[in-house]
Amino acid sequence: MKIGIDPVRPCSWGTVPLSDVRPVRSLKQKSRPCIDDTNAKPFIFPSAGDASTDDGFKAEKEMNNMANNRKTDMRRCDHVISIYSSFPSQNDIIRVNRAHPLSYGVMKEKYCEIACEAIKSQIDMTECPIKRIEVVFVWYEVRKFARDPDNIQGGDKFIMDALVEAGVIEDDSLIQVAGIRNHFVVVDGKSVDDRSVRVGIKEVAPL
Repeated sequence: MKIGIDPVRPCSWGTVPLSDVRPVRSLKQKSRPCIDDTNAKPFIFPSAGDASTDDGFKAEKEMNNMANNRKTDMRRCDHVISIYSSFPSQNDIIRVNRAHPLSYGVMKEKYCEIACEAIKSQIDMTECPIKRIEVVFVWYEVRKFARDPDNIQGGDKFIMDALVEAGVIEDDSLIQVAGIRNHFVVVDGKSVDDRSVRVGIKEVAPL
């Protein structure tokens, strides 16, 4: 019996979502209002309890600190980009890599193009390339479809590559990128299409 690899449904270890291996379709950004996360709650461990107990009070205080840190990080940024798209998780990337040698290239092209379109439409490219930056990601996850934080931030690879491709920075090595911060916010929504990410860029002194 001969064993072959189907690029869509590969082997016994799992399947690849069809959206990740099909040709890229229209990548036009959806028109949505600017994200208002004033009342949104950041990611917090579900066992935190309520504020009426000592442990609950500490958890509530920690949650407020996380929200303040997120907002402070974004206020420090010189440029802020909103991308209304759900990016693949780290697990999605691993599955696609296992499926077929060319599948990851198709995925990368798709999501880099989505990010590039948002970057070029929201940043004054006449000021680029920027010599060195810090990057802040705020990932907005739909409550019903929330993923693991370490999985979510796997999508930052596509956005960092898009910053290079768009010409915001010349390279995404430590020479041009001083650091990366990730924040997570749980929001209400009806589908995974309601996920989004805000990307803050802070210009810092070059090495």
